[in-house]
Amino acid sequence: MNELLPAFVLTPIETGKFSVIYFLRQLKSADIDGFMTSLKAFFADIPYDAMEQKHRNEQYYQHVFYLLFTLLGQFVQTEVKDNKGRADAVVKTADNIYVFEFKMDDNATAEDALKQINSKDYAIPYIVDHRKTVKIGVEFSQPEKGIKRWLIE
Repeated sequence: MNELLPAFVLTPIETGKFSVIYFLRQLKSADIDGFMTSLKAFFADIPYDAMEQKHRNEQYYQHVFYLLFTLLGQFVQTEVKDNKGRADAVVKTADNIYVFEFKMDDNATAEDALKQINSKDYAIPYIVDHRKTVKIGVEFSQPEKGIKRWLIE
C-alpha cells in the first residue's frame, strides 16, 4: 500500500484539466500566477448546470474556494474580520499568507478588490508573521462563469 497509494493518488493523471498535485506545488512554491491559472481552470470545469446562473454570486465562488482549499489540506479562512472590515479569504502555507478579496465583474473589478485590501489594511494583522504576505484581488465573471482576472501585490 505504501508503494501503490502514492503512485495512484499522488501522481497526476494527464487529463489536461485541473491537477491537485500541480496546484499544491504551485501554491507551496509561491507560483501565484500558476496557481491562479489552475484555480481558473478548476472553476471553468464546473458544469454550467451544476448551479443556476442566478445563484452564482460572489458567495458561491467563495464557498467553492473554501471547499477546494480545505479538501487540499490547506489552512483557509473566509470572511476574516479585523478592525476595518473583512477579507473574503486568507490562505496560509508554511512560507506565505495569501489575502484574497473577490469581486463580481458586474459590480467591481480586480483593481477594486486589490484597492479594498489596501484601503482596509487586510494584510496588517500579518506583518509580524515570519511569512511573506501576498495580496490577491480576484474578479469573477457572471457571463464567463468563473475567474475573469486577478491582480497580485
